[in-house]
Amino acid sequence: PVLVHTHASWCPVCKRQEALLSELGNEKLLDGITLVRVDFDKDTDFLSAYKAGRSVIILFQDGKEVRRLNSETNKDRIRDGVKLPGA
Repeated sequence: PVLVHTHASWCPVCKRQEALLSELGNEKLLDGITLVRVDFDKDTDFLSAYKAGRSVIILFQDGKEVRRLNSETNKDRIRDGVKLPGA
C-alpha cells in the first residue's frame, strides 16, 4: 500500500495535513504503508495523471486508488481515510 500526499510548501492546509500524517505515523497507523510526498509545484505529471490538486491524500492498494481525501484537516477523518480496506 502507498499513501500519496500532494503537498506545496506554501500551502497551510498541506502543512496541517503533513503534521497530522506525522502524528498518525507515531500512532503506528501507517505501519506497512509507504508514504510518498508529491510536490505540487514540480510533480505535474503525477498531478495530471491522477487529476489531483494540492492538499490531496490518496491511498493506493495493489496499484489501485482506494481512497481520496481533498483538503481534509480533521484528524479523525484522515485516520479513517488512511486505513486500509478491511483493516
